[in-house]
Amino acid sequence: MARRLKFICLGIITGLMVIYTVAGVLIVSGTITPVRFYLDGVYLGLLPTYRAGQKAKLIDKKSTKNLTFNYNQQTISLAGDGLFYQSIDKSFNLYLENFQSKTWRQRWLIYNRSLITNINLKPVLDINLLLIINKLETAYSGSWHRPQPAKLSYDPVKHIHLIPAKDGYIIDEAGLAKKIKTYLLDPQPKPIPIPLKYISLTPSKSAIQTGLAKATKLLKSQISLKHNQKQNNLTNQEKIALISLYKTIDEDVLDEMVSAKKQVFNQSPKNALFQYEAGRAKLFKPSQDGFELDTLRLKEQIKQAFIRATDGQGPAEDIIIHVVGQVIKPDITTLDSNNYGIKELVGQGESWFAHSIANRVHNIALAASKMNGVLVAPGEVFSFNKYLGDVSARTGYKSSYVIKNGKTILGDGGGVCQVSTTLFRAVLNAGLPIIERRAHSYRVSYYEQKSQVGLDATVYAPYADFKFKNDLASYLLIQTQIDKKKMHLVFKLYGTKDNRRVKLSKVRIWDQSPPPPPIYQDDPSLLPGTTRQIEWAAWGAKAAFDWTVEKNGRIIYQKTFYSAYKPWRAVYLKN
Repeated sequence: MARRLKFICLGIITGLMVIYTVAGVLIVSGTITPVRFYLDGVYLGLLPTYRAGQKAKLIDKKSTKNLTFNYNQQTISLAGDGLFYQSIDKSFNLYLENFQSKTWRQRWLIYNRSLITNINLKPVLDINLLLIINKLETAYSGSWHRPQPAKLSYDPVKHIHLIPAKDGYIIDEAGLAKKIKTYLLDPQPKPIPIPLKYISLTPSKSAIQTGLAKATKLLKSQISLKHNQKQNNLTNQEKIALISLYKTIDEDVLDEMVSAKKQVFNQSPKNALFQYEAGRAKLFKPSQDGFELDTLRLKEQIKQAFIRATDGQGPAEDIIIHVVGQVIKPDITTLDSNNYGIKELVGQGESWFAHSIANRVHNIALAASKMNGVLVAPGEVFSFNKYLGDVSARTGYKSSYVIKNGKTILGDGGGVCQVSTTLFRAVLNAGLPIIERRAHSYRVSYYEQKSQVGLDATVYAPYADFKFKNDLASYLLIQTQIDKKKMHLVFKLYGTKDNRRVKLSKVRIWDQSPPPPPIYQDDPSLLPGTTRQIEWAAWGAKAAFDWTVEKNGRIIYQKTFYSAYKPWRAVYLKN
């Protein structure tokens, strides 16, 4: 019996020694954490270090305590969320770095001590100093003078001239961090006084002379950016602005310059446009590749050209920078134009716009041309605003009467909603799912000519768009036709039919309200004594119609389109 007990005790001791040794090797190698290991009071001993690190991130505490600052008797408080952390994750990583830097003997001693003594890591205070300084500079904007560097400038009158530096103050980062830590440890803290540091940016005389010499050389050199047939020459103002009196080149100015050049060289790809003729899609406008500027490469190219133009010992020379970037292919290319499945008419919509002024007719024709020949891929969501683009005088639109803030006023692009309304009707008749449609706030007479009320769709980027999805197996070709004499617009959608049938109910109208009295507005462009009506009185009303799409005897789409119109007064123009 005694002998048996002896063997059992020996086995237990041997097992413990094995466990002790294996655990020690794993801990010393950094594979698992020590035995009595805690992170902010949470026991994580004998865990794989990666698992302990994952749990450390979960224990991290964002502080909700506010930070209060004071400068020149003005006190502000910043919300603590995100400004500083009680970071156990950072504490754990620091512990690992320190542990790995020790010798095997030192690690073995740490392991042995952890058998009887706790290792309890406390959070490290992690202050987001950059964010705090940004918020303080915004809050105290104008409270102290910031330093401004001296720089050279150029204009046709003064030519090259020096703009002197201005001394000023910046926030002392090290001093601020120290005061924040003291504040957080104080149970009854007082507002933190903002420490400032005086900065003088006055350049040396030799730096100014060197800068002037560079400016003289730059004015004798031409630096040009070129890509294909497009060329952009740096102006004298741009070249001189690159000169820094403190370093090789002004990086901030260079960044702004490169960003501006994106507007010059970047080109969006353009899809091929088609028209339906003799049962097929025929190309009438080829696709065009787009281009995206490599800004990092251009920045380096301009810097090297600047150094070459200012540091060269020889005579001034013209420098051409060949701009590089990424070619962007369009979605719809000129190739394979006969493989899109454009076989037949799948839907059509029309509208009339009698009594429209000439500028409105012009805008309708221009907006309709943006949609003409567009191919919509299977599964694609078509956005009216995307293809319409910018609506302004710069893009060819003329002033016409638009409804804004309850008034009829002249504005660029009046008439564009005639186009979106007509497309809405074509999509309804084609039985395609409509993703986004918004009715007008008022009943507009143009949209009720030979049509029921409620079949309109307003657009106004970026707030209101008209979107639909091409859920056909084929591409969808949009084709527009406008008759300016008959004041008639037609949208035709071509593709391949799939046996769907569309049912539109009659429009239901309720809650009608009479229009307000008419108003008269001055229009100096009219002949003296003449009056012209541009808006017709319309009753306010709520309207709805049901739209049902069936395919092979099964309903695939069913929706009720609602419109709520405010009463609208007649509007007359007079001189």
